[in-house]
Amino acid sequence: MIKIHYYDEVFIRIESDDSTLADLRDWFTFTVEGHRFMPKFRAGLWDGKIVLLSYQGLLYKGLLDYVIEYADRVGEKVSLDSQFQPDEQLTYQDILSYAKSLDMKFEPREHQIQAILHAFNKQRSVLVSPTSCMAPETEIDVILDEKAKEILNEMSVLPSNNRNK
Repeated sequence: MIKIHYYDEVFIRIESDDSTLADLRDWFTFTVEGHRFMPKFRAGLWDGKIVLLSYQGLLYKGLLDYVIEYADRVGEKVSLDSQFQPDEQLTYQDILSYAKSLDMKFEPREHQIQAILHAFNKQRSVLVSPTSCMAPETEIDVILDEKAKEILNEMSVLPSNNRNK
């Protein structure tokens, strides 16, 4: 059994038996392309590999889905902390009605709504979008920007001159 615990905003802690942790370390290890030409490799200080799972069982939180995928492949059970469940899940209709309330010139496209839905329900994500898709005043940027500013204002993270813009 693989137990996954919340560690902080960046990492999760994975607990399991030693052999499973070793297999997971292999699963999250990759060789850097062109490592043979890098000075640290040539000096014998580095083996050219990057290992994302530490010996303490810490792994980037964004890789949680890959741990679950690994567990499915090898037939391991997974136990998650309750902190990994978002407080509320937004629906497609929630995003669409919120977008309509912004009185934009155009209705957001299907892939834009799906991207926004993914970002909010995962609570952390990287959205890959075409050039200028995230430029100011595009539909997806307006929707994400309004909600993000609202959240950042609540947290008092934005400088005072950027608030409520």
